[in-house]
Amino acid sequence: MFLNDEWITVNQLNQLSHGSQILFNEGKYGTFSNGTPYKYFEIRKNILPYTSYLPLFSTPMLWIVKFSDGNIPYFFIIIWFSLAFLVFLKWNENNHEVKKSIQPCLMTEEEFSLVGKNCFNNFNQKNISREKFREFLSSVTFKVTTRKKLLVLSSIFIFLFLNILYYSQIATTNNTDSVEILAVILYHILILAAYFQLIFSINKLLFIQPNRVIFSSVTCICCSSSIFWTNTVKDHLDIMFFFALLIYSILLHMKTKDPWFGITTFIISGLLTWIRPEYGSFIFLGLCTTYLPLIGIQLEIHKNLKSILIILLSPFSYLIGLIPLFINNYIVMGNVLKMPWQTISGYEIITESNASLNYYGISDQNIIETGLHTLINITFVFIQRMTPGENLFSGIFSVLLFPESLKLPIFALTPIFFLSMLVLPILIIYIKPKIQLIEIQIIFILGSLSVTTILAYLTSIGNLGNSVGIYPDVRYLSPLYLPLSLIGLIILLKFKISSFCLQKMVKRIAIFTLIGIFIIIGITARSYPYFDYSDFFLWINVIIGSLIFSILGILTILFYFEIIILKTNKIIYLLLPILIVLPLLWQFSQLIIINYSSNLFDQYPCLLPAIKAFFEYILSNTC
Repeated sequence: MFLNDEWITVNQLNQLSHGSQILFNEGKYGTFSNGTPYKYFEIRKNILPYTSYLPLFSTPMLWIVKFSDGNIPYFFIIIWFSLAFLVFLKWNENNHEVKKSIQPCLMTEEEFSLVGKNCFNNFNQKNISREKFREFLSSVTFKVTTRKKLLVLSSIFIFLFLNILYYSQIATTNNTDSVEILAVILYHILILAAYFQLIFSINKLLFIQPNRVIFSSVTCICCSSSIFWTNTVKDHLDIMFFFALLIYSILLHMKTKDPWFGITTFIISGLLTWIRPEYGSFIFLGLCTTYLPLIGIQLEIHKNLKSILIILLSPFSYLIGLIPLFINNYIVMGNVLKMPWQTISGYEIITESNASLNYYGISDQNIIETGLHTLINITFVFIQRMTPGENLFSGIFSVLLFPESLKLPIFALTPIFFLSMLVLPILIIYIKPKIQLIEIQIIFILGSLSVTTILAYLTSIGNLGNSVGIYPDVRYLSPLYLPLSLIGLIILLKFKISSFCLQKMVKRIAIFTLIGIFIIIGITARSYPYFDYSDFFLWINVIIGSLIFSILGILTILFYFEIIILKTNKIIYLLLPILIVLPLLWQFSQLIIINYSSNLFDQYPCLLPAIKAFFEYILSNTC
């Protein structure tokens, strides 16, 4: 538990698993031993104001945790080894199939290599460059030697042996054990896996060519905070996943022209509202004002009356996505339109000064209201949230580029987007003939969703940059990472980057990631005894943020230089992978620092025993 408001979710999960209500805190987390709530709950009238989404979907994971009787690491070892071995077999199979399809059965590898050289000589006679020939070979062959295969396979089995050697149970059997944390994070691991697959599917729709798809998918995975939030009890990963699902549905609609995807899109926006009502409702409004007219114009061109009718009715499918929220509100509050957070929110305008307070300090009038009063409150909330707060422009600058409290800003976690914007003035002449109408429409939709995300938090954006409770990134705006990265990739990949260069950059990203993780572990191990946890946390943010913006500046100059003199600069293809890796290393750095921390509200150790033993060894030699 990284933040104290994570107490809300785990309390709800604990109470739900015991068949109790989920509105009032019953005290497993955030409560003193004598039953008195901490100040955090005291000022919130002991209310658990979140919706039921996360505790409800984490409940099956809680059953698994309790059933495992402390042996969850054992299941993780089996799953990890099985997946690693299956990936190796698939990798080997694909390599064999590709090579077999282009190499005659009776030809040795040496002979095949010789044929390749002869082919190049023939290509060369036709004035085809060596780079083009290498790009052709890289698109059909994978050079994987027997030595590399044995190295990968032996690494898998060595890691399996180390996990078995250092195996130990974890605490899950006592009533005081924080099993709810583990349950939510197990659910988040599943969501993260689905999120990565979704990112790959989105990029496959956008870029088609395999090397471009792999490069863009890796970029979107690295340039976010999804891995960090997987390891916490917050719902930011869930928002990112459903937002990506919404983008995927929109892209399918634009690519296939199937109007039923419009209905799917609005249902997903309803589910987003279930998770975070203040965000999902704005996404719905954004879809109605930008996505719906754009699709309507496309259908008007084709004069398809049935499709036009489906699209016009699709916003009403938002109500289908809201059904879980309505059920949640009715069970918890007795009113489908009344949400728990309204009982403690400053937006509450209907009060009754002489209303009697129940045991938890909430007036009965605040729970049971007429439909008219509820609609008035909801309207008031919308007006409030659309009203800009203080320091609007400085707040936007702060969250995008330089937060006062030294968290990592939006543009530091979307460096490809920021780079594309910096080079766009000169790059637009180069890419204008290459960009298609549908790509312009996709950029428009992604841009409008990004603007809508900012509008949803417009009233508080002045405080997002300097709030000490919003860490380690501007977490409320975390849905921005994917659409901004996709816009940047659409623009940047119009530049003359060959398939061979993309393949090489993906390899460099993997190498730089491995090197970077060990560098961060070494720096943390050395610095931990001498720095306060929070100070070191800030220093990592400052160092990585400074590196990202420094490399962005160098790359901008190099891109301008390359476009003006029309000469390829190899330094670009060395710095780009570093730029993409840095946000990923930042995520790992936060998790590594947390492993050293004693400041967290509650936590579990690493679930793979070998990793757990590794950090215990480092800690024992640094403290």
